[in-house]
Amino acid sequence: MQSALQLLFPPQCISCGDPTVSDFGLCGVCWRQTPFITGLVCDRCGTPLPGEEEGRAEYCDDCLTVARPWERGRSALLYRDNARKLVLALKHGDRLDLARPAGGWLHRAARPLFRAGMLIVPLPPDVQAFQTPFNVLVSTTWGSTEINVPMRSTFNRQSSRYWAAAYSSVRAPMIFSATPIVYDHPSPRLGEHTAEILAELEKKT
Repeated sequence: MQSALQLLFPPQCISCGDPTVSDFGLCGVCWRQTPFITGLVCDRCGTPLPGEEEGRAEYCDDCLTVARPWERGRSALLYRDNARKLVLALKHGDRLDLARPAGGWLHRAARPLFRAGMLIVPLPPDVQAFQTPFNVLVSTTWGSTEINVPMRSTFNRQSSRYWAAAYSSVRAPMIFSATPIVYDHPSPRLGEHTAEILAELEKKT
């Protein structure tokens, strides 16, 4: 079935659409134009730093002078060139297919921060909004899936604290106080039922 899918839908670059070896990847040209962050970085914000890693935390000039509301952080990409194009496509262009590779990039960049018992919480740009953008939620879901780390996806306005739901899902776009929505099953993951749908269509033909 997987071979048939690849014949019908051959792997394409997520940025330009040129052929690639595997799904959800970049072609050689787009890869070279995407500034991934590697090597020594600021332990607080993830900004690239000159030099090599020596087993101790290093900090950029900004993080040495500005008090951050977090302890440690990482970034997967520099916001320029093809990285900026991909971010804008995910954020404003409804390119939710970019969430899967973005989750993988986040996973690799944040690997030094993982520890036993941690919990991933996708935060909105404005915490006072009490609502996480859909693209942030989906990307974080893929990242947490790769490392098998639980994720909280809902926000409690009354206590201003994140709380764990029975499962991670995207909330409905409309909320009615008199008829609250009951979530009895999680939303399907990207491509989760593709094989079943194609098999059903094949039976009908």
